[in-house]
Amino acid sequence: MPPNRSIHNGIDYASQTGTKIALKKPGKVLRIENKCIPGTFDCGGGYGNFVEIEHSSTIKTLYAHLSKVNVQPGQYIYKGKIIGETGNTGRSTGPHLHWEYKINNVKSNGTNFANDYFGLV
Repeated sequence: MPPNRSIHNGIDYASQTGTKIALKKPGKVLRIENKCIPGTFDCGGGYGNFVEIEHSSTIKTLYAHLSKVNVQPGQYIYKGKIIGETGNTGRSTGPHLHWEYKINNVKSNGTNFANDYFGLV
């Protein structure tokens, strides 16, 4: 699916709620939020349910607005693991995946790298 580009940092991928997110690059889970329900806009700092993964000392990715989180902080995630499912939690106007790519903790345009890090299945 082509991304929906918007004026915020990150890339939005339209999807039906419950679409599984499979990791393509291994990494360690840094943080999660998994208690948000649709309609609680500030939950998770606006991200709703999310997973943040550290892939290296300089690269992190964030997966937000999830309906379900399947991982825990500190867990090492291997290629192919389903980390969660897309949803409509937090500051969201419909079901989708919000994805961010960070280099040295600075949000960067990850458009060219998104397919290297995850897949929607």
